[in-house]
Amino acid sequence: MLLAPRTPTANLYHYTNADAAIFGILKSGQLRMSPFESTNDLWESKPGHPTIQAHEDDIAVDPGVDLWESIDREIRLRVKVACFTQEWSLPDHVGDQHAFAGWNHLSAWAHYGNAHAGVCLRFDRAKLINALAQSADLASATFHGPVVYRASGWGSVGEALDIGQIREFGLDAVAARYIEKHHRGLLFEKHRDWENESEYRLIGLHQSRLPVELDIREALTGLILGERFPDNRLPALHEVLALHPGLPVYRSYFHNRHPHIAEQPAETERLATGPWGAARREGSLADRAAMLRSAELEAEKLRAEGLEATAHLARTIRDDVDKLPSVSGFVDGVSLRALSSARAVPTAYRRRAPGVVGERVHFETGQMLIARDARVSESAHPPELIAAAALQLLDGDIVRLHAMVDIEDLSSSPNHITELWRASSEVDLLSGESKWSELASGLRAAVVAATAVLDAARNA
Repeated sequence: MLLAPRTPTANLYHYTNADAAIFGILKSGQLRMSPFESTNDLWESKPGHPTIQAHEDDIAVDPGVDLWESIDREIRLRVKVACFTQEWSLPDHVGDQHAFAGWNHLSAWAHYGNAHAGVCLRFDRAKLINALAQSADLASATFHGPVVYRASGWGSVGEALDIGQIREFGLDAVAARYIEKHHRGLLFEKHRDWENESEYRLIGLHQSRLPVELDIREALTGLILGERFPDNRLPALHEVLALHPGLPVYRSYFHNRHPHIAEQPAETERLATGPWGAARREGSLADRAAMLRSAELEAEKLRAEGLEATAHLARTIRDDVDKLPSVSGFVDGVSLRALSSARAVPTAYRRRAPGVVGERVHFETGQMLIARDARVSESAHPPELIAAAALQLLDGDIVRLHAMVDIEDLSSSPNHITELWRASSEVDLLSGESKWSELASGLRAAVVAATAVLDAARNA
């Protein structure tokens, strides 16, 4: 494989972390070209001081270290660079066809791809170079090409800078011309320790010391997610991919130490509507949010009115449930606990959330009494007898009353509930007190009968 002939493909690749790819490159459609001083190889990024020459007219000028530093600033801050990985294809007879794929660089994933949790972007080389040439920000001079890896040395850079030219044309112009003539040695050489990156660079000159953005929308041809790409970034990724319709997305993975990529299914539609389908209400997000807000405000108003209208009846129900121990024949050793709860309302009749289609319950409240064997530790999950009652206020001042008694076995999962008695009635609010009196009588009788069941369970 190492001796097989390699052919460069039309692709270039750029590794980065997930957030930079999603919230920066994909969202903006632009790739940042940073000042040359940001490169990570000290062999090339540390200042290099060319020879300085002077005519006798300029001998009186002492260049000193300041001139060298000024020249270096012009080179390392005015030069903008974007770094990519080249890709090579191999003959068909080579077993590992992905050996030199642009997305298959483990060290690049580790150094730049956030330890396989990042992204590798694939570009069309020719379109990327064209975008560089067409960039208005970099109109003065652009360069591109593969990086040459060397063991040591200053490369081809050695021509002296002339003080007379600097005084005549300005340091910035002389530095720009120096870069044009020596860009290969200055900007396209790295130490051979980085050779495995197979780097390709786009270079441009710009007067600003800030980074320059390169439009890559036409050149971007694919996206490879690292094997450890975080699932919590997928929603944002698929949302931003709407700006790049048809862009293929792959996930990289390793099987038996062999690299692979698999295309990911489009999830934009699922993420847009959720697994529950489209909203029943029509309109924009703002419209539907306004409808929900209005429904909740209306529901709160009805609840406050219902609370006031049923206050006396609700208090009667609560008091009657709290008095059940005095008529039920509970004996010593039974622990009793009363609390506010609408448990007596059957699941099918419970209050819907505001704005949901269906029966509208203005207000519901209730009381529940829980009895259990106090001789047994609560952690042992002894059976509990539960007696409960509730009321609901509906449209048209209709009140629905509920009462029930059951035994709940807490030792199983889910809890096993044995319903012993239940009754419901629906009347107008004015008749609510008398109707509750009937239900309360039945509730008391049911609790007395259930006490024997609880005692049997206690003594089992």
